[in-house]
Amino acid sequence: MARQKQLVRIRLESRQEDERTVHEYDGEWVIKERSGYLLYEEHDEGGHPVKTTIRVRPDELSIVRRGAVVSEQRYIKGLRQAGEYSTKGLRFRLETVTDLLTITSAKAADSGLLPLPLDISWSYTLWMDEQHIGRFELRLYIEEAD
Repeated sequence: MARQKQLVRIRLESRQEDERTVHEYDGEWVIKERSGYLLYEEHDEGGHPVKTTIRVRPDELSIVRRGAVVSEQRYIKGLRQAGEYSTKGLRFRLETVTDLLTITSAKAADSGLLPLPLDISWSYTLWMDEQHIGRFELRLYIEEAD
């Protein structure tokens, strides 16, 4: 299957307890086989670039970050997933237990593809090196750029 590539606008909302953050990015949405890939660049707290790739499947979300921060996380509803996070010589093992993952589109899907706009919500509990960190709720909205 040929790749389909679109320029997109991204809105990412995150909530942990009473703290809420919202970030907006420009990126690319690439359809390859039966997965959608969201590619964009963000910056760590020091302002260093981090390339982020989010793979979207109907029942799974994977996030890979490369740059000043290196991390991999996977979210599948009802499952505990191993991951990792590293920065400046520090490395941590991550585990997530995802209790919610919904992926919805305003358009009907053609042959299992993920048409834009997409609204993705997920929530999970995070452990870092076997220490409970907290529960997170995220919402990712992806739409075609003007």
